[in-house]
Amino acid sequence: DGSGHADEHCFTSSYLISADKVKQFKDDVHLHPGTHAAAAHVESKTSVVVNMIAENTTNVFEQTGVFVSACHHGIIQTLVEMRQSGELTKYAIATVNKLIDVYGPNGVTDYDIGCSFSKTVAASSIANKVKRLNHCFIVNSFHGHTHNRRCQLQYHTLYQEGSNAVAPLIHHASYFHWLQFIDLQFDQRDQDRYQELSQFLYNNYKQALDIINDVTPAVEELKVQLDLTDADFQCWNVEELEYLTSLASEVEYDSQKTAYVEALQSLMMAEYVIPLSTF
Repeated sequence: DGSGHADEHCFTSSYLISADKVKQFKDDVHLHPGTHAAAAHVESKTSVVVNMIAENTTNVFEQTGVFVSACHHGIIQTLVEMRQSGELTKYAIATVNKLIDVYGPNGVTDYDIGCSFSKTVAASSIANKVKRLNHCFIVNSFHGHTHNRRCQLQYHTLYQEGSNAVAPLIHHASYFHWLQFIDLQFDQRDQDRYQELSQFLYNNYKQALDIINDVTPAVEELKVQLDLTDADFQCWNVEELEYLTSLASEVEYDSQKTAYVEALQSLMMAEYVIPLSTF
């Protein structure tokens, strides 16, 4: 009904990346065609609130959702309006550009398509900035374990040195109050996160110490038995990546060995089940 544009007040939000700044990257995707931004986590972790946008929605409504980034501890960093579209690469690039401007060099973007997105960024208008400031891209742990192994070895965090309660308030709000309510929601959420952060860090630190204390003796014993050094563990990742990169197709003898092991497993199950069936 157009009521959202009747209020001409401007609300200033520290979270918001303006539409004009996002537009600067609207043609970047053409530099690397075929790439489409999906759900995100920027670690800066980015999370996309809206996952699927119907085509008729993008044609009717000016706003179709928001693209939000948060730090590793869940504290909101940036907010981008998605306008007349679903998730586009320009939103992710604008987010990364903002995070680099704020936090400077040696940052990491944790994105569930971090592997392909890194190639998009390398062909974008911020490529030199990203390279110069040593900004890296990885995939988040949950996504990484369901992705192909070669990608994991390069981008998985293992191998590297939201609430929607505000929605009813903004359905029919003016743009000013839409941004105001979202800003207040994120600000309160961040304050709550800050209060929980010390306990979160303490629990993780304690867990890490327990793992080190429990596992280190076993690892040291294994290193002695197998004549290994810490450098060997690093080399294994490199060797595995090189092998998978050079492997064009599955080696035939590998598939034969796999089939043989599966046959042995089937035989073992059959020998186990048949005696039970006699009782």
